[in-house]
Amino acid sequence: MKQLPGMDQFVLDWQVMKKWPAALWAVFLSMIALIAAFLVILTSHYRQAHALREYAIWGVLLFAYFFVRSRFCDEVHIHHYTLSMIVLSFTGYQSAFVTAICGLFNGIMIEGASFWGYDPVF
Repeated sequence: MKQLPGMDQFVLDWQVMKKWPAALWAVFLSMIALIAAFLVILTSHYRQAHALREYAIWGVLLFAYFFVRSRFCDEVHIHHYTLSMIVLSFTGYQSAFVTAICGLFNGIMIEGASFWGYDPVF
């Protein structure tokens, strides 16, 4: 599979990030903006559905799992498809927006897992 030029440097490690060109910073900041927008919209949907508390509890439990699990691994390297799995666990609400997000992240998860295999964190 052919990679985009420069994307081999797209590693979330501060020592590597300090040397990123402007294009990688633009990709990174765009991803952060999209994730923030997704969280704001999803929070609004779940607040209206009176399900925000349950998803907040799930988020805390998921974070705690990765925190505890990382203590038993030498190095936790989370791939893009792992993040997609996490996002998918928060897409249980029926709306056009959430369904589109679910389809997008499901495709990312399938592509990444089939190419890289699953991380030992799972």
